[in-house]
Amino acid sequence: FSAGADGKILIWRKKKHKIHRCIESAHGGPVTCMASSVKYIVSGGDDAIVNVWIPKGKKVVDYSTRQAGSLYKEFRGHQAEITGVAITKDQKYIISSSLDRTVRIFLIINLSLVRKLQHDDAVTSMALSRDEKWVATGTSTGKAYVWNRDTGAQIACFDAHEGKVSKVAM
Repeated sequence: FSAGADGKILIWRKKKHKIHRCIESAHGGPVTCMASSVKYIVSGGDDAIVNVWIPKGKKVVDYSTRQAGSLYKEFRGHQAEITGVAITKDQKYIISSSLDRTVRIFLIINLSLVRKLQHDDAVTSMALSRDEKWVATGTSTGKAYVWNRDTGAQIACFDAHEGKVSKVAM
């Protein structure tokens, strides 16, 4: 998969080195982040929307007409650009981060908000730990945090960077 500033999500055929499917206009502007699982593609955009896609068929899918029914869910809870998305291995939860100073954890089945992790600054990056118990976040002011995914408790804060945290990993 690849996503770009042109607003497209491309699904590639690696054996043939060709585009297999294309989701045109996946967001109202650039696609800023993406994650995938066996069932879903999750994308975030500078339009503050998190979209959940089900790849289907070989057709070119257009967001505005929702061709082929591939747009499964749309989450509009954020107020600014989405900076990160993750999906749990059991495909029950999506975690999204945004420049609106929040990380949101929601159920994929009905997109109900389970938890909101509030920050003092814009969240510039986010990662889920391998065991999915922890969420790491980075902010525009150089702070990195670790949160308990299930309780929303802040476990640690590291204030070590000058300028924004560009990427976190666990």
